[in-house]
Amino acid sequence: MAGDEDEVESRDITILLQAWQEGESGAADRLFERIYPELRRIADRQLRLRENVTFQPTELVNEAYLKLEANGSLRWENRLQFFALAAKILRQILVDRFRNKATLKRGSACKTVALEEVELPAVDLDFLALDQALERLADLDPEAAQFVELRYFGGLTIPEIADFLGLGTATVSRRWQMARAWLRSELH
Repeated sequence: MAGDEDEVESRDITILLQAWQEGESGAADRLFERIYPELRRIADRQLRLRENVTFQPTELVNEAYLKLEANGSLRWENRLQFFALAAKILRQILVDRFRNKATLKRGSACKTVALEEVELPAVDLDFLALDQALERLADLDPEAAQFVELRYFGGLTIPEIADFLGLGTATVSRRWQMARAWLRSELH
């Protein structure tokens, strides 16, 4: 039954996304009410992985939503495409915030991130180092970097990533394992 509820939820979000894109009055507000809990869960997860963060998940979600709303000209076919863009925006916001903090404190703001929760190697690392490693991975293998971004920043599951990218679950799982191994090597 949970699968049926997920399909209905995904379909409802897709309908609201289309209504928003078509300029339907109130569609953006109804969409935000629907997606807020999931965006909040993703933001909360991201912030829990960091020490001494001075902002709240609600603040992160609101900023992400404002950026999404400002990009109203973008087109989404479904919920997964929307959350893939949300993952990119959340990553940008976090990177900007940590860079600003590091600039203000001349490097003393580097925080460690426990990556065990996202199935990456059991090491602590600097969040900005992770972002830089992802940039290098994107130069070598853009799809693998996208897997990490969708999984880590977007909170998508392997099957959701496979569906979003039109790939097989086994392919995504195998590429995810390779991306993790590359990151482990790069971050040591």
